[in-house]
Amino acid sequence: MNAKCEILIISYLKDKPYLHYCLRSIQKFATGFSGTTLVVPSVEASEFASMAAGFGMGLRTYERDPNAAKWHLHAQAQKHRADEHCPDADFILHTDSDCVFTEPVTPDDYFVDGKPVMLFESYTRIPGSPWRNVTGQALKRPVEYEFMRRHPQVNPIGIYRPLREYIEQIHGVPFEQHVLAQKANFPWGWTEHNVIGAFAYYSSEWNQKYCWWEVGKRPVPHEKIIQFHGPDPIDKEQLLPHNPGQTGTPLREFQRLGL
Repeated sequence: MNAKCEILIISYLKDKPYLHYCLRSIQKFATGFSGTTLVVPSVEASEFASMAAGFGMGLRTYERDPNAAKWHLHAQAQKHRADEHCPDADFILHTDSDCVFTEPVTPDDYFVDGKPVMLFESYTRIPGSPWRNVTGQALKRPVEYEFMRRHPQVNPIGIYRPLREYIEQIHGVPFEQHVLAQKANFPWGWTEHNVIGAFAYYSSEWNQKYCWWEVGKRPVPHEKIIQFHGPDPIDKEQLLPHNPGQTGTPLREFQRLGL
């Protein structure tokens, strides 16, 4: 594709061991992307400078809230500022530090007819999900679908600013202030990719800019990313999301992939 699709990762110091392997996987498997940008808290930037230089990626920072309880919310808010962190991109591919690509990947894997593919699934198929109410409260409207159905999510660069402005308009406070005022422990009072997906789906302007792929009605596209549980050490046994019911260490999986 001719459009520029940039990879964006929001990280922090505790996830640095995972981030190393995430970037190794991008280096090994990803082609055709216009670049990778890493965003970290300004107080930790010096800890990432050599890594950013070594992987040839952009490094940007933000002033993280001093209250550690709000750090996860603040990291989520940065994803909604992708247009500011990656101003030259046409599309943003969001991935996380604890995710790795497992095979060759290009932007074309996430587009149909020039539009980014957005997976979504009816909440009738996901009983007990906390994200329906969280998303509904964020957008002040009923929400019928879950939009966090796979890594990565890809969005057009133009969606982020209108979304921030809409949140400010309906809640009457600056965007980041609203996000940071939400419930800070799991299940968090904010769900960034669901908010983006729902905003796009229910918008007459943005709906047409995606290829909507409903889980349960169409086979799920082939996965090229696996995600681990970032808070846990990379050498600690954990359930493997790509092998249900099995356990292993992320480090062993990274080595198996040749990272």
